[in-house]
Amino acid sequence: MKPVRIDDYDNFNTVKEKLLILIEDIYKKFSSVQDNVYDFVAEEPIPQQIVTAIDSDLETTSQSAHATTHESGGLDPVNHDNLAGFVAGEHLDPAQVINVAKSGGDYSTIQAAIDSITDATTIKRYAVVVHPGVYTEAVTLKDYVDLVGTGRTNSIIAGTSGTVLTFPANKCTVSEMGINVDYGTLGANSTAVTSACADAVLKDCDVTVTKSGGDYLMNGMEITAGSFRMSDCYFVYSDTSAATATRNIQSAVVQTGTLTNVILNNNEMIVTTTDTNDDLVGFETTATVTGTCLLANNVIFVDAGAAGSSGTGVWAYGTASGAIFNQNRITVNCNASAYGFWIDSTAGGAVVDTRHNEIIVTAVGAAEGFDVATGDTLNSTFDKITAKTPFTGAGTITYASSPIDGAIETTGDVEVGGDVTIGDGGNVVLDTTTGTQIATAASQKLGFFGATPVVQQSEITDELTTITHTAPGTPDYAVQDLVDSGVGSAFGFATKDEGNTVLSVIANLQARVNELETVLVTLGFLADAD
Repeated sequence: MKPVRIDDYDNFNTVKEKLLILIEDIYKKFSSVQDNVYDFVAEEPIPQQIVTAIDSDLETTSQSAHATTHESGGLDPVNHDNLAGFVAGEHLDPAQVINVAKSGGDYSTIQAAIDSITDATTIKRYAVVVHPGVYTEAVTLKDYVDLVGTGRTNSIIAGTSGTVLTFPANKCTVSEMGINVDYGTLGANSTAVTSACADAVLKDCDVTVTKSGGDYLMNGMEITAGSFRMSDCYFVYSDTSAATATRNIQSAVVQTGTLTNVILNNNEMIVTTTDTNDDLVGFETTATVTGTCLLANNVIFVDAGAAGSSGTGVWAYGTASGAIFNQNRITVNCNASAYGFWIDSTAGGAVVDTRHNEIIVTAVGAAEGFDVATGDTLNSTFDKITAKTPFTGAGTITYASSPIDGAIETTGDVEVGGDVTIGDGGNVVLDTTTGTQIATAASQKLGFFGATPVVQQSEITDELTTITHTAPGTPDYAVQDLVDSGVGSAFGFATKDEGNTVLSVIANLQARVNELETVLVTLGFLADAD
């Protein structure tokens, strides 16, 4: 039988009651067949000495399993759901849980606890549980060793220089932690959190990265290889520097590695600067990236205010063809130029798909929802855009969108299976450059005002030779009865001008019918075999 671990005292009495019921049932069945040996009946209760022994053993087992929690300084309880799922969905063995605490734990520093683990594998995962406190240290994680805090505002890793959290090569999860990096006056290019891990997860964490000076690059997170997932995190990136000489691209999260995969889901990112000479970016993929990225359900607020040279929500600078952004709210504010998405791969060929995002861009200068460079492609599906210029750039842009005024715009085809109703006063407004066709082939049917739709009609009867005539001296349209000039055998006009006037009217009608035919053929209502 597998051993049972009692995870907390709340379950103690429940486990004891179930165990007593099980033993009582076994005891009764055993009694019924051994009645000739033992002098009691099946309905007799369990002897008190057995109950006492069970109670004592369970109490000892429970206290042993929670010795570090209840006997060594009152460490805060841990959510064991964060410790589950490593081996066939079961809880970790107590020996695979290392406690870090300011007092009473297995170790007093996170790195010492991690370094103590030497036999972690894919089937023997460890959890380093960080109890409340601020741990000022740089942490380098190990494969198959997960870091679990007691709450994002309780268990905090703090640092003031360099990289404060480094993920390992293969697999690691960090959850319920706070990561607070305050560089002050930055003295070198720095990144607070780095990952080259094949499967890195950061969830339910608070991340704060700040600097107050220094003319250097500050990245909040950099993914240089592998796969990185961040979910349900609150991320603050703040640069309160004064103006600096160098124009840096300051990015909260940057994806730099070839064939990297990044997933950001359900995070809130606040990205701000006061440096008047820097470009501020919420999420950036650099030129070397050929992997994929998926951003979904995030709130990204980029505020360069009256300072930055530019502010950008997402800068897709790599050539990745699997960039998908779905249901994010991206707000960008900058006194200079601001962009919701800037898609500008160095070699061209980037393909970015965006769906149902809300993009709000405000700036004194350019305020663009999407800017797509030559050779790159944007496929936008019902993104709600508030910007001076929703779409711009020399790249390929296809979109179906509903701007803030409630209109629906699309660059592609629209297929409708039912009626299309235009409200009273609404119009069909067409472009003035290339123009628009109604029906694109002669076999397509069209009808007006309830008439049965028909295909394009055949040409009308060919015109005769154009009439020639002498122009009347004075046109006379009040034509009199014809005059009998030959005793019932010859009739003619009363005057020459009357005859020439009739001929001129016929010639005019002939010309106008020809012109009408030309117009109908030009519009496509008639065929023209001439």
